[in-house]
Amino acid sequence: VRGTLGENVYLIGVNEGEFPGTARDDAYFTEREKIKLSSLGLAIDPDLDRRTAREYYMFSRAFCSARGTVSLLYSKKNTKGKEIKAAEPISTLVKLSDGKITVEKISSLPLGRKVYSTRSALTYAKEATDNERRQLENALCAIGDGELVKMRSRSSVNDNLSLTDEGLAYIYRGDLYLSQTRIDTFKSCPMNYFLRYNLKLDEGERAELGNNIIGSFIHSILENFFLTLKENGTAVTELDAEKRLKLTERSAKKYLSEAFGEAMNQKRTEVAISRLTRAALPVVEGLCDEFSDCEFKPVFFELKTDGRAVDLPDPVVFDTEDGYRTIINGTVDRVDAFIKDNNAYVRVIDYKTGTKDFKPDDMKEGKNLQMFLYLKAITETEKPAFKEKLGIDENGKIIPAGVIYVKTRVKDVTVDLPSDELATAEVKRIQERQGMLLDEAESLSAMNADYLPVKFKGGEVDARSRKYLFDTEGWENISEDLGKVINSVSMDMKKGNINATSSDKSGQSTCGYCGFRSVCRNYNPKKFFT
Repeated sequence: VRGTLGENVYLIGVNEGEFPGTARDDAYFTEREKIKLSSLGLAIDPDLDRRTAREYYMFSRAFCSARGTVSLLYSKKNTKGKEIKAAEPISTLVKLSDGKITVEKISSLPLGRKVYSTRSALTYAKEATDNERRQLENALCAIGDGELVKMRSRSSVNDNLSLTDEGLAYIYRGDLYLSQTRIDTFKSCPMNYFLRYNLKLDEGERAELGNNIIGSFIHSILENFFLTLKENGTAVTELDAEKRLKLTERSAKKYLSEAFGEAMNQKRTEVAISRLTRAALPVVEGLCDEFSDCEFKPVFFELKTDGRAVDLPDPVVFDTEDGYRTIINGTVDRVDAFIKDNNAYVRVIDYKTGTKDFKPDDMKEGKNLQMFLYLKAITETEKPAFKEKLGIDENGKIIPAGVIYVKTRVKDVTVDLPSDELATAEVKRIQERQGMLLDEAESLSAMNADYLPVKFKGGEVDARSRKYLFDTEGWENISEDLGKVINSVSMDMKKGNINATSSDKSGQSTCGYCGFRSVCRNYNPKKFFT
């Protein structure tokens, strides 16, 4: 505040540890050691009390700099949604005032007390009455922000944008290489796709244990676990609870040492990792239980479908109407195979750490294509080296047994009674399988019925689950639908579509958290002025 008196003063961020700040003893010597060394004649003065006093002095200076009112603003949650407390001076002032000073929610204040800047005026204008909105508009014009008001009043929805012919010729030359992530991004918002993949802009990521890291964590544990079993020639039925725990811990440590390096030594990271490791164990145990009664066996982990090696499946290739090809490649979490009469029934597995559910109809909208594209790539590959790895010779057939999404969400479970049986059942429930399977008795009977996306009743597939089955003709229809969707997406890209539009009917689902919204400036003008 620099000693300048203001009519009204707002102190923002009056939260515990923020303002006044908490003076931390981050020096090499502790305060007690400094006092001891100082008493021995060394010039090391304790300064923790002095720094604490300075924080409160600065708060006092800011508080006393107003001629009129003082507003102390604090938050109940931080940017990560974690609850935080108000600073101690707020509760002290409320007590000392004998009820004359009160704590109020900003949302409950009248408009005149909430608006303190141009930005706040634009923010709260959507809550204002028509008369208040006109007053805000006049006030902004009076302080020289009239052009901003005009701009906010005009539509800025970029729904008819396209690349120039020069841009198209530079970006889309010949065959188009895509992945499911790119397809999803384009279907959600062509502008986002353009900025991310054509211009290669980076939203930036926090250096934290986020959902993407947790997903990689779970995937790696499962991969290391089953690879170790395969290398040692050990069956899951040979593992007791203690061996499963040790093998899971070993798999987790291997991943973490590679992913985090020295950061593993940090106490905070260790606590988070410990909890995730404990949470991963039920997933491992569920998979062990599944394979204890299953003729399908894990064959590949993190299998690339790019055809770059003689023993890798070729990518899926679609001919598009412009005479070029669209090539789809990616990486499969796990591939299981069941060998029967020199034929390999193959199912592809995806570990889902998120909450999104699979719906068969999603494919026609360009969603959830990934696993079916992988299965198509594998079943259409005729490479002898790849077939040999599957366990068949070059004359054998690769049959599409299905796609399965395994939910591996890291979460706690709650049961009504202290029962191991109830807890086990609840853990199994949240690890439910989703997907589609080949409607063939040979293939279905080779799987563990307790871990399938279909339910059985009286030994037969329940009528309500039949939509999750496909026969030979159904697989051909799925392949045909895949081709139509890929062709539609490819041609839309090659036409230069870079509209900034959300795929959600509400128009808010993707724009609300998009990191590029400041670039495209896509918004509904009704939020501001009419």
